[in-house]
Amino acid sequence: MVTLLESEMQPFPRVDYSSHPAYVSAGSPWSLSDDRVERVVTEIDAAFRDLLAGADCISDGEEARFNAAVGTRIDELQAYVLGTGGLTGRIADYSARAMKLARQALLDEWKFQVRSHRFRYQPVLTAAQHRKLEILKKDGVVCLDPIPEVASHFWDKTWWERRLMRRQADRLPWGRCAMAIDPHSPAGVMLQRTLRRVGVFELAGAYLGCRMEFLYAALDHAHERQAWYKGCYADVGMGTSETAYMHLDADCDIVKAMLYLTDVKPENGAFRFVRGSHRWVRSPFLIALYKGFDCEQDAYFERAQNTLDYESGYYRPRFQAADHRRELMCLPSSFRGSTHFGDDVIDGTPLSKQLLASEDVLAGSHGTFVLFHGAAGIHRGSQVSVGERWAIQIAFRASKERSERPPRYVEERLASLRYHFRRLKRTVLSTSEAI
Repeated sequence: MVTLLESEMQPFPRVDYSSHPAYVSAGSPWSLSDDRVERVVTEIDAAFRDLLAGADCISDGEEARFNAAVGTRIDELQAYVLGTGGLTGRIADYSARAMKLARQALLDEWKFQVRSHRFRYQPVLTAAQHRKLEILKKDGVVCLDPIPEVASHFWDKTWWERRLMRRQADRLPWGRCAMAIDPHSPAGVMLQRTLRRVGVFELAGAYLGCRMEFLYAALDHAHERQAWYKGCYADVGMGTSETAYMHLDADCDIVKAMLYLTDVKPENGAFRFVRGSHRWVRSPFLIALYKGFDCEQDAYFERAQNTLDYESGYYRPRFQAADHRRELMCLPSSFRGSTHFGDDVIDGTPLSKQLLASEDVLAGSHGTFVLFHGAAGIHRGSQVSVGERWAIQIAFRASKERSERPPRYVEERLASLRYHFRRLKRTVLSTSEAI
C-alpha cells in the first residue's frame, strides 16, 4: 500500500461563487443538474487518469485512444450543457470555446506523457543536483545556487531593453511591464550558455522525465505604480484580496525559473510559491476548462496598448465586469473558476488563511535563482508595494527531439545580425520622435 503525502491528499482550492459577495445577488440561473455535470466530469477525469497510467504501453494511435476514452465523455458533457434547457447566448459560445481548448489541452498532455515514456530521458546528475531534484519533487520549487555575476552581466547587456521598458512604464504606469529577450541578442546568448553550464536543463528534464529545450526568457520590471492586479470587486466595495494573483499556469510540459537582477525584499514583489501545491488533488478537466475560459476572454475584451493588459486596467476583466459575472453564475457550479483564483478568495476565510500560511516568500539578493513547477503549483509575484523589482522569467519546454539539435552557425549569425538591425532601427526612430 502506498502512503500518500499530506500534500497529495489536499484538495485544490475551489471558490464558492454562490456565496461570494460580488456574485450572490445574481443568484444561480443554471437550471439543469449540477450532480449530472459533476458525475460526467468525474468520469472524464477517471478515464483520463486511466489513459495516463497506461502511457508506457502505447506505441501508436494516441489520438484515437484519447477520443474513445475521454473525447466521447467530453462530447456528452458539452451536449448536455449546451443542449435543450442549457446555456444560451454569449455564455454558451464562451463555454463551447473553452471546452474545445480544454479538450485539446488534455490531448496534448496525453501525447506528452506517451512521448516521455517512449523516449525516456535519464540525465546523469551530480549528488548536489539529486538533492535539488528531491526538493523540487517534494515542494514544487527549489532555490538553485545563486549566480550574482551572471545577473550583473545580464544587467549590463540589457541596458537598451531596460531603457525601452522604463519608457513603457512611464506611458502606462498601471500596466505590466515585460519584454521578451531575443535569444540571439548578447544577453539571450549569454543566458542560454549559462543555463546549460549550470545544469538547469538536466535538472528540469529529470523532473519531467524528458529532454528540455529553451522556450523563452522575459525581462520583467515590477514597480509600485502598477495596479493591473488590483480592484477586481471595487464596484461592490471589496478591497483587493490578500491572495490576489495566486495562480497556476496549467501547461503540462513546461518548467520555469526566476532570476533576480536586483536585490528583492518581500515588499519589492518577491516571488512566492505555495510549497507542495503542485501535488494537490485536482480535476484535470476542470483545470483545463478554467484555462480555456481565461484564454478565451480575449474574444470579448480589448487589449491595452502594451498588449499585456486589458483596457479595463485589470488582468481578469470577465470577473470585474458585472454583466460577465452574472453570466458566470449561469454556468454549472463546477465550471465557475479560473486558473488565477487568488483574487476571488475572501480575506479571513479558512482557505485564505491556509494559502497564506503555506506560501513561502522567496526574497533574495541579485543572482537569486529559483526553479519551479508553475504549471501545477500555486505561485505569484511582481506585486510591489515599495520600490521596484527587475527579474528574468525563464521557461523550459519538453523537447520533441530525442537528442539535442546541433548548432547551426550560419542561421544563428544571421539571426544575431537581424536583432542588431532591429535595435538600431528602433533607436533611430525613438530618437527622431524625441526631436
